[in-house]
Order: sequence, then structure tokens, then C-alpha cells
Amino acid sequence: MIAWWQRRVDHVRGSTALRWYGACLAAIHLLTFVYWDLGGFAARILGDRSPVCWPFFEDCSSAHVLSKHGVETALWLYGIGASATILAFTRRRYVGVALVLLTAVNLAKGALFILDYRFMGNYHYMPFIITALYLMWPRPEQTIGFVLVAFYVSAGALKLDKEWLSGAALIAPTWLSGKLLELACAYVVILELVLVFGLLSRHRWVRWVTVGQLAIFHAYSWHVVGFFYPCVMGLLLAWYPLRWLEVPEEDGLGGRLANGRAGAATYAILALYAAAQLAPTLFSGDSAITGEGRIFALNMMDAKVECDHFQLVRTTVGDHVVIEETTERRTDVGVRIKCDPIRFWNIARTACREHAALGDDARIDAYLDARRTTDPAYRSVFAVEDICNAAPHFDIWRHNSWLEPRSPPVAVRLQ
Repeated sequence: MIAWWQRRVDHVRGSTALRWYGACLAAIHLLTFVYWDLGGFAARILGDRSPVCWPFFEDCSSAHVLSKHGVETALWLYGIGASATILAFTRRRYVGVALVLLTAVNLAKGALFILDYRFMGNYHYMPFIITALYLMWPRPEQTIGFVLVAFYVSAGALKLDKEWLSGAALIAPTWLSGKLLELACAYVVILELVLVFGLLSRHRWVRWVTVGQLAIFHAYSWHVVGFFYPCVMGLLLAWYPLRWLEVPEEDGLGGRLANGRAGAATYAILALYAAAQLAPTLFSGDSAITGEGRIFALNMMDAKVECDHFQLVRTTVGDHVVIEETTERRTDVGVRIKCDPIRFWNIARTACREHAALGDDARIDAYLDARRTTDPAYRSVFAVEDICNAAPHFDIWRHNSWLEPRSPPVAVRLQ
């Protein structure tokens, strides 16, 4: 183990590209600190005694033990650690320390990340993968470039639907509209599915033009998705200029991949990544609405889902029906998960715990209706009667039968 670690340190120390890319990965952590601390976002989530738990960590509420001050202290320590990591990577003699610090801040972020489902997002998913490759994978310089291209290809594949191509999937208004917006959306699909392979070209001018197009795309997206996502992608993409400047005469990666010369480790990670992206297609139903399989894959702006029909119905003595709760509109919920059944499954479980603590044995029924914005009508996502006793489990590996559409819209059901 010690010998392996020393070889990894020497390998990074001997490559200017790897060393400065380590600083870029650490800078993503510093950006995460700013993003999470901005407006008290992380403090609100981690201080919430009714969290939105990941399905694989259903009892995450027991881990929400920090006070607001404790959360802020932990975040500042995380930010200071990220800053120290960046500085350590700037000096060759401190590469070993930098790698230890990068491992530590990555584990710290992961520990906070799994405490609440509201932290999920591609801007964390992709850096986690790339950092793991950087720290652990054999010869990461032979793999990172391919995986970054795979990110774009899988994102482009998700956009092959009418929501994206019409612009309906965008989470905020953009400067373009009408046919120009549709053409821009189509261009993004072509860029991510076809043109992105220019990053692997043997022609230097093709590589630089491609990375330039990606830079323009992410810079433009700033006013739609905010500052964090484009900055993260810019830091991840920094791998290519760093590598090209260090080894300007390197053969094109595309030819190496096609000719079987990319290395077994590269093919293995690409196959594993591709399998993860296919996970949502293995479940029945519309994964954009049911959420099944999406934990394993990228969650891009492939569909915009609406869910104005969520209700918990409590039945009291005499079969009197009371609408207990309707859809929440909270500012700490990302667009991709605001209508996710996992979120509402958590809300129902919280209501059950609260009623049990009060000694209230009233029956609670839970209903969720949702739709893509381009769908003509809402569909039933789940309709679980007596959900506290039924206690449905959200299985991330298999289809959840309780998510099958079984009932008419809520508005009809309650008449």
C-alpha cells in the first residue's frame, strides 16, 4: 500500500498537467463551499429535522445532529481544507500532502452529501467520478479524457426528446426564443453527441475548436442555470488544455480508443459508466417522473416535470376527510427533484412519524400526480392508502410496484 501510494505521488509530481488538474479538482470543492454556504443553503438543509433522505439511507434524520453553528463551522473547515489543497498542488514538493488533502475534502463532501437528497446534482456526480479516477485509477491521464467525453455523450442522449428540443425543459427563461431557441437546443444535442468527439481528434486545431465551443456553451448557460454548474464544467474541462500543453504531439485519443490501445482500465470504466446511464431504461414507466434508476445516472434537463397534485389525506373518527398537506414550494429544492417521488415519499414518512409521536393512529393516504410540461394531463405517480402501515420501501435496484399508476387524478378522487 505504501509503495502504491508513493508511486501515485511520484506520478502526479512528474506531470504538470496532473498536478494542476488536482488544483482544479480542489477548486471545485472551494466552489462547492461557496455554493452551499451562499444564503445559508446547506445550513437550512443539514439543520432540518425533517430531511429528505436518500433511499439507501432512510434513517438519515438520526445523523442530522449539528446545530446551525455546527454546520457553518463544518462548512468553513471544508472550505479552508479546499483552499489548502489548491495551494499544496501549486508546489511539487507538497504533492503528497495535496493528494491526502484532496482525499479528505472529497470524503468530507461525500459525508455531507449523503445526509440529504436535496444535495443531489450532476455538478456533484461528475466531480465525484473524476476525482475518484484521479486519486485511485491506474494512469488517470489515459482515462479522464475519455470519461469527460462520455459525460457529454450521455447528456446529449438524454436530450433526444421533445421537451429539450422545444426548449420546454429549460429551468429558466433564456435570451433566445421561438425557432432560434429550438435551433440552439438542437445544436447542443449535436455538440454533445457528435462534435464533442473532436476532443479526441489527432488534429490540434479540431481539439481546440471543440473545447472552445464547449466553453461558449457553458458560458451562455450561466444565465439559465446559475454560476455553479458552468464553473464546475470549466474546471473539469481544464484537463484538455493542460494535457495538450504538456504533451502537444500526443496522438489523438479517438484513434487509440478505436484501435484497442486505450488500456483495459479505460474500457472497464467506460463500460461501467455506460451501464449506469442505462439503469433508468431498465425500469418500467417514465423515469423522469418515477425517479427510478436516476440515482445511478446523469440527471440533465431532459424533461421538466410539474406536480401540483400532491396530497396527504388523513381519515379521522367518523370517516371525516381532511386534506393534511399539499405540494410544498420550497426554495431549497432543486428543479430536478422538486417533483421526485423520493421527496414526497419522505414527506409522507415524516408525517407518519409526527402522528405516531403524538399518539395519533389516524389513517393517512398519500397521493402524487405529476406530468411532463408537454403532457396534456397529469398521471398518477403513486396512490398509497394507509401509507403509515403500508410503509413502502423505495428500492433503488428494482421496480417499486407502489409507483404504478393506479388511480384517477386527485381532483376527481376526492370528490
